[in-house]
Amino acid sequence: MSFGPSEKPRNTLDRWVRSRWTTPALALGEVLETTILPWPIEAPLAALMFAHRKRIPLYLAVVVASTLVGSALMYWAGYHAADALSGNLPFLSEQDMQAYEQRYADAGFWTIVSGGIFPVPWQIVTLSAGAAGYNFGLFMLASLIGRGLRFGLLAAAVALFGPQITEFWKNSSRTRKTAIWVLAIAAVCAWILLLFL
Repeated sequence: MSFGPSEKPRNTLDRWVRSRWTTPALALGEVLETTILPWPIEAPLAALMFAHRKRIPLYLAVVVASTLVGSALMYWAGYHAADALSGNLPFLSEQDMQAYEQRYADAGFWTIVSGGIFPVPWQIVTLSAGAAGYNFGLFMLASLIGRGLRFGLLAAAVALFGPQITEFWKNSSRTRKTAIWVLAIAAVCAWILLLFL
């Protein structure tokens, strides 16, 4: 049996979405994205949400809970690294560290919230909050707000505009679909490059 251009990927996506490992894989993927593997979790998350719109609340809850787990791990890594390195870095005096901690105490909450919403390396936000000794409870609240908004806006967009986007895609020519894929891949590559520059 041969598949049309969109049937085989759709069947593969359906099998993946129906797998008992989908939700744990999403959770693990988000913990990895938050800690050691900066990759755009939004791509598989959006695919899951498009495939099964009734599960959007579940996927949103899983990804937000997982980002909080990863964020807590990175906070504690930054906290303990700063403690271990304190006084051992010749280019960072005690006064410099105190000034850094004070700046973070003054503007840290909104720094964390905005870092959770916008495409900045989340690992840097979480490590620096821990290194500054920022209040852990406020850190987790700011992380919940920032990352919750980021993923919540994606979920809302899929829930509200999913049918229109699906219809647009079905009615698009092969050339238009190819152009969209090229632009999407270029955007992801640019985003990854920005993370490492």
